[in-house]
Amino acid sequence: MTTTQITKLEMTVLNAIQQWTAKEFTSDNGNWAYVHEIADKVNASQLRALITTLKSKGVLDWDSNEGGFDGAFVTIKDNFFTETGNYTQTGSPEIKFINLEIK
Repeated sequence: MTTTQITKLEMTVLNAIQQWTAKEFTSDNGNWAYVHEIADKVNASQLRALITTLKSKGVLDWDSNEGGFDGAFVTIKDNFFTETGNYTQTGSPEIKFINLEIK
């Protein structure tokens, strides 16, 4: 797979997703977060645009989760992370990013 270029701000979004499951939520997957949970970790006025850009680059999926209790969530696609085999303080699988280059 080729490397996908992302900005520092886009990487901030990915780090916020990773940190949410690592520090605040137990999950079977460390590659997703509710949008409202990362909104306080990333400039909220830029978050929607950053998610849209990462989605257009094929890095993220977004689900509106209409009717769901906690609302919209984002998922980092499989091509851009790998599980390390370790677990975070919440018990979620630890992930590291791959195939990304910060420009």
